[in-house]
Amino acid sequence: MIKKGWINIRKGDEVGAEAYGTGEYPFIRTSDISNFEISIDPTRGISEDIYEKYAAIQKLRPGDILMVVDGRYRIGRCAILHETNYKCVVQSHLKIISVTEKAPFKPIELLLLLSLPSVQREIRSLIFIQSTLGSIGRRLNELKVPVPRSSKNWHKQIEQFSALVNARANSLAQLQEFEAALPEL
Repeated sequence: MIKKGWINIRKGDEVGAEAYGTGEYPFIRTSDISNFEISIDPTRGISEDIYEKYAAIQKLRPGDILMVVDGRYRIGRCAILHETNYKCVVQSHLKIISVTEKAPFKPIELLLLLSLPSVQREIRSLIFIQSTLGSIGRRLNELKVPVPRSSKNWHKQIEQFSALVNARANSLAQLQEFEAALPEL
């Protein structure tokens, strides 16, 4: 997929512990990735200045997929960015996968493909242990992801998956707005 120009992969960055708690922009860590989404309450917030610095480097956009590539139990887990949550900075233990216009699939399809049990098993087989933490490192480039043939059944599955993921993202965005509007006690 990389050689064909269908996807681009880049890594996240470290902002430094001194940046934690300085603002409202989420700093997304491996623990914030679960169930195809980013936690609505990221554990670290960064300032607008720090966000702007890394936003120019990471160039995140809706449809980008974040994949955990270092850690213990979450390697291979993915989340997709939406209009409501792409303004964030991604930790170095995550890869940012962008689907290009050349790809014969949409980002939501790649998210589903990366989450297939067979692909998750292959990801686990590529993990190596550094000290006490696992990593997939550059071996991510060895990952083979099946691209299914276009069929009615595949399109139906993608439509259902997309509707569910987008509905959850919209619900989480509404919950965040609701929480932000709560009065200070």
